[in-house]
Amino acid sequence: MTNATSDATPSAVPIELTASAIIERIESGAYPREILQTIAAGFLPLPQEDLVAVLAFLATGGDSEIAGAARTSLDELPSRVVVGFAENDAISSIWPTPRTIRPCSRR
Repeated sequence: MTNATSDATPSAVPIELTASAIIERIESGAYPREILQTIAAGFLPLPQEDLVAVLAFLATGGDSEIAGAARTSLDELPSRVVVGFAENDAISSIWPTPRTIRPCSRR
C-alpha cells in the first residue's frame, strides 16, 4: 500500500488561497481567461475581505468583460463587507499596486 502524500506531484500541490497570492498570479498571467471569468463571478473560496480585494483588483483591469463581472460581483456583496474592506488599514499588504476603484452602485 502506498502513501497518497508521497505520490503527489508539484502540480497537485494546492496554491495559497489568499488575496495577495491570487492577485500576484493574476498579474503574472498565471491564470487563463476562463479562470479569471470564474473568479470575477465571485466563485472563489476565500474569506469575504480577501474576495473583495481580488474582485476590486479585477474590476480595475483592462479586460472590460472581466472588470464588469467583478464590479457586478462586488455590487452583490453586503455593503458592510465592502465598507469593512475600504476601511481596513492593512489593505496595502494585500494590494500590490495602487489602483483607482470605480464605485459600484449600492442597493
